[in-house]
Amino acid sequence: MTTSKQEVTSEKSLDPQERTVHPMAHQDSELTVTNDIHTKKGSSDDVEFVSAAADPDEQAFVDGPLYGWVIVFAAFTSQMVSMGVCNVYGVYQNYYFTKTFQGSASTFQLAWIGSLAIMALDLAGPFAGSICDYFGHRQSALVGVIVMTLSLVAAAFATEVWQLYLSQGLLYGLGGSLTYFASLTLPSQWFKRNRGFVTGISISGGGIGGLWLSPVISKLLDSKGLRWTMLAVAIAHLVILFPVCMLFKTRNETGRQRVKRIKRFGFRKGESLEEEKKRKFVDFTILRDTRFCLLFVAGIFVVSGYFTPFYFINSYATQHGVDTSTAALMVGVMNGSSAVGRIVMGLVSDKIGSINALLISTFAATLSLFLIWTFAKTVAVMFLFSVVYGLCCGAYLSSTVSASGEICGQGRLATVTGILYAGMAVGSTIGSPTSGAILDSIGHKTDYTGVIVWAGTVMLIGSSLLFLLKYRTNKRMFVKFMPRSPSDDINMENLNNTPVTQQPRGQHGMQQSFAQEFSPDDENHGVYGSLMNTAGSIIGALGSIPCCICCPNPYKSVSQGHVGLITRFGKFYKIVDPGLTKINPVTEKMIKVDIKIQIADIPQQVIMTKDNVNVQIDSVLYWHIINPSQSVFGVSNVQAALIERTQTTLRHILGMRVLQELIENREAIGEEIQEVIDAPARNWGVKVESVLIKDITFSKELQESLSSAAQAKRMAESKVIGAQAEVDSAKLMRAAADILNTPAAMQIRYLETMTSMAKGSNTRVIFMPTQQSGNEMTPMQANQWEQMAKQ
Repeated sequence: MTTSKQEVTSEKSLDPQERTVHPMAHQDSELTVTNDIHTKKGSSDDVEFVSAAADPDEQAFVDGPLYGWVIVFAAFTSQMVSMGVCNVYGVYQNYYFTKTFQGSASTFQLAWIGSLAIMALDLAGPFAGSICDYFGHRQSALVGVIVMTLSLVAAAFATEVWQLYLSQGLLYGLGGSLTYFASLTLPSQWFKRNRGFVTGISISGGGIGGLWLSPVISKLLDSKGLRWTMLAVAIAHLVILFPVCMLFKTRNETGRQRVKRIKRFGFRKGESLEEEKKRKFVDFTILRDTRFCLLFVAGIFVVSGYFTPFYFINSYATQHGVDTSTAALMVGVMNGSSAVGRIVMGLVSDKIGSINALLISTFAATLSLFLIWTFAKTVAVMFLFSVVYGLCCGAYLSSTVSASGEICGQGRLATVTGILYAGMAVGSTIGSPTSGAILDSIGHKTDYTGVIVWAGTVMLIGSSLLFLLKYRTNKRMFVKFMPRSPSDDINMENLNNTPVTQQPRGQHGMQQSFAQEFSPDDENHGVYGSLMNTAGSIIGALGSIPCCICCPNPYKSVSQGHVGLITRFGKFYKIVDPGLTKINPVTEKMIKVDIKIQIADIPQQVIMTKDNVNVQIDSVLYWHIINPSQSVFGVSNVQAALIERTQTTLRHILGMRVLQELIENREAIGEEIQEVIDAPARNWGVKVESVLIKDITFSKELQESLSSAAQAKRMAESKVIGAQAEVDSAKLMRAAADILNTPAAMQIRYLETMTSMAKGSNTRVIFMPTQQSGNEMTPMQANQWEQMAKQ
């Protein structure tokens, strides 16, 4: 891996205005990186990042390098073993029908084993292709090899047909899907001019494998039996495919590398945070393209009849008196011819276009069914049909990959090809079992005319759809170029060297968004990590099926008021907001964190105040999490830590207060405690809202003492109030006496007395002098006269 000769500095130390941007060559895509980034060596990614060089030619894509042919060889070998076993299932089916399950299983039941393998291989295509595009082709293929090996070992010990459905059928197809799509799409990344040719070479491995595997497996079954044959084939898978798949090397940018590039260098022009959030692991938006839909539906019909000759030519020949070895050889010849046809039509598709090659080869294969197989009554004609049909039908698979690339581009070829093959799974599921049912019911297990008509009819419908596809793309027959859809890869030549700024996070619903993702790939987990990630993706894909209870569901829900912390291999790397989130059930774990306000009761504790009085304090703490990752990974138990901190702070602060101050200033003391606790709590990712002192409890002796003191105080206060009242009364009486000691006041009282006497019923008359010796009546005299009047 080469890096820029410029001095590498820390990205954080550079001013954003001083950062310059250079293009990074990366096959079909051009990345933008800053000159202060130095890519770490030993990365587990298959793609090597090469920084911009002075010579522009060094950045140009090299078509068909030497290692590209190593990739072609590895893909060819992988197809030869994995698909070769699928293609020679007719040998197994004949052995099951005549020996293992003779009389206990029908042709229809046995045909389901091979159909399940192809169905699983194709149905898992979107997921297998997405795994290749995201994790890399090597990781996907290696996991597939392990799954296929285990499935064959399980099949070796199967004693019932349903056990073969699960092992040789379903499980082998799932493992084969991972290996098949990796080897099918990888050579296209290393070649431009001869993509059809190298794809044909790679996919021809399945035919070559069928050519030599058919007689070998037939001999092994006859001599060693089913169990040892299965074990031998399983060992061959492990010994041959594992080192071969280690040669796989992804050249395009994988999804995982795209995520790393965005985290490190930002978005390219034409990319945005919204588009990245909308990106899905399996993207089905290509189905909006009418051309792809035509190719998709055509695949369903073509494959419905495609595998029928491979599965039934063996039993057809045996029914017409051909010995088992020669009949097995016909299957091998058909597979070998298919391999040659894939290579030849790959070259032809590079010249006339993949759609044209696809249409011609499919229509020719359909004609061979009606015109040759129908009249094949001799060994020579049967071999002729095997050769012609193999040459014609073999091009369908290789040209389909090239056609997918022309429609959607190379950036997501594995995913799109997987979606296409998922449609083919419907055809493979319907095709061979229907042929078996027709043979059992209409043909009475001897007449194959209905089987031939069924296979030819569905392939003819598929050919018609391919013709319509050709008509919609270009009405001229032999036009190689086909305009690409808007879903093509971004044109990197139009990119500007403008740094992209990261968009700020906003609000999400009723709570603040904590969504954030950190780099999970700083550590190199090697092949083991890649295998575990891939295995987890496969298990998660199965677990997402509602009826599948044997695999964990990868989708986890986060409730409102919570956030999810996701770890990969034990390392935290992502925070998710409320909603549904998909994780890897093998390598990733989710921790749900409650960010609502929490209420913690502080245990009652005895505190001595400054005036040496023991009191029992009951308090409550209100807090909530503001940094979920820090609160979970920074402290073992954040609530226990807060309670201990609060208790210690309570003892410290209340110990500096006298009892009276504690009773009178609870609220102020609570605010002071909150300020003291909040500072260290923020280092734990927590904010303390408030601390409230609920209750202050005294001892019985202290309560009696305080009660006596209060009673004595009240008595003293009552005496003071009584004395003050007497003083005030004396002052008022003195003031009244001063007012009454005037002539006018005395005269008024005299007149009031006279009026009172006149109103009475007493007839006695008293004569009162108003003056004496010229002086006015004194107050004493007035009182005496008033008393006499009352008598």
